[in-house]
Amino acid sequence: DGVHIGHRAVISAAVDCAHAEGLEAAVFTFSLPAGHAMKGGRLITDEEKHRRIEELGADHFFEPAFEEFCDLSPEAFVTDVLAGLYNAKAVFCGDNFTFGKKAAGNVAVLRELCAPLGIRVEVKEAGSGELLPMVKDNLIDLTFNCTPSPKDPLHRIPAFEDRILLAIPASFPVNRQLAGQAMTAADVLKGLHLTEAVPAADISCLSDTPLLLLTPGNNLHTRAISIFQSQGITLQVIMEVSQLVTAFHLCGAGIGATLISDRLITTPNDRVLYYRLDSPLASRQFDMVIPGKTYVSVAQKAFVELFTDYYRPLGR
Repeated sequence: DGVHIGHRAVISAAVDCAHAEGLEAAVFTFSLPAGHAMKGGRLITDEEKHRRIEELGADHFFEPAFEEFCDLSPEAFVTDVLAGLYNAKAVFCGDNFTFGKKAAGNVAVLRELCAPLGIRVEVKEAGSGELLPMVKDNLIDLTFNCTPSPKDPLHRIPAFEDRILLAIPASFPVNRQLAGQAMTAADVLKGLHLTEAVPAADISCLSDTPLLLLTPGNNLHTRAISIFQSQGITLQVIMEVSQLVTAFHLCGAGIGATLISDRLITTPNDRVLYYRLDSPLASRQFDMVIPGKTYVSVAQKAFVELFTDYYRPLGR
């Protein structure tokens, strides 16, 4: 329902690709199942949704009934629908995209199934670099940012710190070269990465390791390039994504290594190993950013107070 910032990022990327490669851009979604009642009501009408999608430059809009596709397996959806019905050359989606019966397929499965068919998969979201201008233009009330020495007129309130860790799928052979330096998610949750109990990783062995980076313009993209290049590493970047949580999920799916925030690690798991980085760039200070106007709404004040009270006791 609706056509939000993330939807627009995905659709615009597909439209740009179509224009560049002489293809046609199509948006594929479903109509609501019969008898379905959306909690809280619809955000916009179908007519308004179609108009907004058309304004983004899509050549086609497909909205078949949910019942026509809900029983398809992920394999059937890719083979019969994307390749067979639409002759897709590239597909664009968000990081939390699921498909197939009972949402059995995710982005990693989509990439795996599309590759033999020559279909390119690109994960797109609205990046954090788009949010500061929206705060300046009063389109949104608040965002988070860690740009050092900002020169914009926005009002910044210190929020929290994080530590950047190297995350590598546990199945990757390079972990053997880093023996004795690895941490599990449980170790990170205990705060071991904030001490020197585990030595910082010697990342010079990563030259042949597939890497996931954030897109240019993102603070962590710049930091990652500087951290790796300082060790003379020739990057093997296989994908750039707009959001850190996307890189984290793709790493967990075994797609590639990446740099992540320790704040993303909330539960123990054995799919990823983590490494401490010996770099001043591995520590970030985040601010809550609100418009620089003199008036601050009651809702903004309440959120700032709630968030500050929640994070300060962590002492991280």
